[in-house]
Amino acid sequence: MEWPRLPLPGWPDGGAEGAVAALAESAARGRELAALPGPEMPVPAVTQSPVHPKIAVLAGPATLSGRYMDGDDFAVTAGWGHFGRAAAVMPGQGRAVERPFAPEERTAMSAARPALGETTFDVWLNANACRRNVPAAVWN
Repeated sequence: MEWPRLPLPGWPDGGAEGAVAALAESAARGRELAALPGPEMPVPAVTQSPVHPKIAVLAGPATLSGRYMDGDDFAVTAGWGHFGRAAAVMPGQGRAVERPFAPEERTAMSAARPALGETTFDVWLNANACRRNVPAAVWN
């Protein structure tokens, strides 16, 4: 059995300039990820207010009327799946509408936006409610 390998930036081909900083940044990110709580635990700036502006614009709940979602707005009736034979759930086409980013979405995501693609999707739950701004790179 071989030992686990840790990829080191710039090795083995000798381009080691900035490798220590890149490795330290990677380790810091790893510590952040390891420190994340389970799905039921609150996460400041993600699941607790104030939500970080770059996260607040992603996949936000929206209705045609602009009001907060409640009741039937949460019903998933946009054709994402249906029952097949023997009650097996079969996938459906659903309704995801591709569009350009709105100016406020583009501004909020600034530096991250190029990695997310040039367009975004509104993913509809039903005829009245959707998750607005699911970037193309995420959706695809």
